[in-house]
Amino acid sequence: VVSTGVAARVASRFYPSQVGDLLKRLLNSASDSAAASWGAIEAAGEIIRNLPKTYGPFLPQLLSLCRFRDSVPAVLWAVGRIGEVAPGLIKSSSFFLIIDFLKAEDGETAGLAALAMGKVGARETALHLEGLKDDDRAFTLFDGSDLKETTVGSVAREALGNMGVEQQDEKQERNHMKSQEHKSGQPEPTPEVSEAEELYREGEMLFSRGMSLDAMDRLERCLAMFEEQGNDRMVANVCDKLGDVHIVRGNLKAALSITLRALAITEKGGDPVSTVLLMEKLIDLYRKLNEHEKALPYYLRGLELVEQLGDAGRAGLFLAGIGDIYHAQGKVAEALDAYRLAKKIYKGMGARHRVEILEKGISSLEAAQ
Repeated sequence: VVSTGVAARVASRFYPSQVGDLLKRLLNSASDSAAASWGAIEAAGEIIRNLPKTYGPFLPQLLSLCRFRDSVPAVLWAVGRIGEVAPGLIKSSSFFLIIDFLKAEDGETAGLAALAMGKVGARETALHLEGLKDDDRAFTLFDGSDLKETTVGSVAREALGNMGVEQQDEKQERNHMKSQEHKSGQPEPTPEVSEAEELYREGEMLFSRGMSLDAMDRLERCLAMFEEQGNDRMVANVCDKLGDVHIVRGNLKAALSITLRALAITEKGGDPVSTVLLMEKLIDLYRKLNEHEKALPYYLRGLELVEQLGDAGRAGLFLAGIGDIYHAQGKVAEALDAYRLAKKIYKGMGARHRVEILEKGISSLEAAQ
């Protein structure tokens, strides 16, 4: 796979169009369920890695393959390889969708997402990576020359280091030995801060084990502590996690209220990535509560943010959602405008299935006018 990229770099000096045709065929085969495409995504990524200025425009098509669950690890690996040499290319594309995979249940997927964000230097994901530092899920990683066994936590810590984000102090790394200081040279956290952080970790662990009531107890206790400390970042994180707990327990109104609180904090703090993720959660909650119209402001605001972040995939999703609400309101012209824009985005990404769905909906609405 790696040699494919190297060979393409040499061949492109004499046959650039043929290399481009090869890249196109690799990506098309990866999106064709009837084709044997083992290694196609990785090979395509290596071509882009070796010639980012020439073949960078193919990156959106590569990223669009994330719609196929089995292709996600390969896409993430390719993004990491490209990001290592051309981080700006990744950041100018829809890399935002990779954040979702940091929460994947599969260790390989979460680890490769962390790897990609570290290579790209996406500091927007630092908070998400912090939550993975102690994750001991193991997976096999090919670093471009050798296969090695690693863990999600190890990759997340390395990613944070690549971003220049200070690691946790030696106290946490060595069973909270009080004699150690932060690597950043800052004083140790106070007992109150450490207790709140420990309660938060316990809450996350209990929730992952399905013990929602115990998780809620720990999270509510640490929430009060973080509020007293004035730690808005952790207040937002805890509110977000408590929202998940309430959703699992079927308390959608409670989840809505506390998620709105988390959103207010992230918006005030200028964190567009977390803001969009929380807006998506709110949209889903309003849909579950059958209050679709209340989701419209979050669709519209979310669309503005993802456009600024360069996430075409999410822009398409938000536009389709906006179209659905306008359609339900009887605003056919507005719905058609939103659907057509979504279709244009997905067509540019090579997302044929979504394009086909939108085309059917658009044709149906046009016929009914």
